Amino acid sequence: MNHRKMISYIRFIFTFQLVFISLASSQSTIFVFEPNGGEDWKVGSQHTIQWLTTDGPSRVNIEYSTNGGANWAFIATNIVSPVNGNAQYNWTIPDEPSQDCFVKVSDAVDGDPFDTNDAPFTIS
Repeated sequence: MNHRKMISYIRFIFTFQLVFISLASSQSTIFVFEPNGGEDWKVGSQHTIQWLTTDGPSRVNIEYSTNGGANWAFIATNIVSPVNGNAQYNWTIPDEPSQDCFVKVSDAVDGDPFDTNDAPFTIS
């Protein structure tokens, strides 16, 4: 193999490896950042649920729990979400007072990826 062919071959292998590593390491994520825990949201008030996606799903489901995540109820389903970037949804707080509330945002197709707030918030 001559010198030029060898360099071309090495470049091809190097490029292929970079592309393969890049594809293998990209992971779809959702990150809920509001609520994040400690909030006190009043029944009947309206608050914004916010999340960030990285290579995420284009549609999500939003759920809430008033018992620490043991059971979930839908807030909204099949909501359009950017694949990369911030998204939000305005939620009218239900009449279900609790100090152990969580919000979950998940892929509308299969539930993965998903994220919840980091600590419980209160509905009062």
